Amino acid sequence: MYLVGKFLREVEGPINADVISDYLLEISEPGTRKNYLSAFKRFFRDFLKTSLVDDFKRPTPNENPTPCPSDEAVRAVFYELEYLRDKLLYLLIATSGLRRGEALGLEGKHINFAFRSVIIHKNTKTKRTGITFYNDEVENLVNQYWNGSKPQDETKFFHNTEIAFRKQLHKAWKKAGLKVTPQMLRVWFCNKMGELGVQDRYIDIFCGRAPKSVLAKHYTSRETQKLKAIYDKAGLKVLN
Repeated sequence: MYLVGKFLREVEGPINADVISDYLLEISEPGTRKNYLSAFKRFFRDFLKTSLVDDFKRPTPNENPTPCPSDEAVRAVFYELEYLRDKLLYLLIATSGLRRGEALGLEGKHINFAFRSVIIHKNTKTKRTGITFYNDEVENLVNQYWNGSKPQDETKFFHNTEIAFRKQLHKAWKKAGLKVTPQMLRVWFCNKMGELGVQDRYIDIFCGRAPKSVLAKHYTSRETQKLKAIYDKAGLKVLN
């Protein structure tokens, strides 16, 4: 009753399967999401006799979760990367929460360099449009990589491929005696931001996991500035 009551107080407008799905996607912890879905099934299916949640499946715990590397491991692999482009890509993933493919696919139009913000447009079940940022460590490498200039809207930001980046990562792992994958960097980003006091709902926005109904509230200039203030206040650092 508590979980259903909380849901009914927080949602707006008519309730349908999409509204319920978006609400559940805001909950990053599988156990908590499972509790909500159990409550919804009792309420919508058993009490109201509707089919709204019939197709929803309870999440199962990930038996092999991606491990979170230590701060020392993240730094060690970074310093073993040979080329500036790979250092920049690695550091961008670590400080923004971007997926590897998202970072490699960046074009000039996705980045506001004055604001240090990145917007990725996605619309799948697990990947949503995200608004994220990068720190001053990345900004320093950006200026070196582009020699103080900026790419045009349709210009690819990185001049390397996923295969080339993977090869350089393998070399760095061998030299460092440690393995830190882009997915592990994403986990590290989430954990560090949590440790630095950033609430889960904002971490989900940075990582492109928030529902469209939540992201829509942050498309205005004022709300984007609020997100940047939250990101900057955390003071995330990789190299220091």
